Amino acid sequence: MSNPSNNLVIFTVNGPPAGKGRPRVTNRGAFTPKKTRQYEKHVRACAQVEMMRRRGWNPDDWFVMELDIHHAKGRYPDADNVIKSIMDALEGVVWKNDRTVIPAVKHMVLNSSDPHVDVEITRVPVVEQIS
Repeated sequence: MSNPSNNLVIFTVNGPPAGKGRPRVTNRGAFTPKKTRQYEKHVRACAQVEMMRRRGWNPDDWFVMELDIHHAKGRYPDADNVIKSIMDALEGVVWKNDRTVIPAVKHMVLNSSDPHVDVEITRVPVVEQIS
């Protein structure tokens, strides 16, 4: 999926959605679980392909991110953990900092024969009010 609009990015992350795993703490410090790192790398690669088509995209803008999450049969990660995984993966690719993102789950499909996540990101114009 793609859209040539400079205010909209749409792409698909194929494969089962993965939630953000809890950090593992050892005596050498805390680290992100391998499964989470691999999923975030996959999401980042999907986004980079789509972002190469964008000119004039400002990563300092504000964004609305809507997800269509299609789960395979079995265990379903929490939607908020899937959101967090995707938001963290897109930091530095689509936006500078995920605090400028308003996330939402548009649809969730359980027991899908085609597990994936459709990601739609819209730039939001921000008007500064000075009083």
